[in-house]
Amino acid sequence: MYAIAGALGLGLGSFINVVILRLHAGKPLTGRSMCPQCHTQLAWY
Repeated sequence: MYAIAGALGLGLGSFINVVILRLHAGKPLTGRSMCPQCHTQLAWY
């Protein structure tokens, strides 16, 4: 049970981090992730 709660917490924390970073940078919340250096879209795998 603790492992499931931990995994959900990690996933939620990662999602919140992406939302905060994109809002701060003025980027849309939808769209693909990209490399911050070369701006190449990241593959899904």
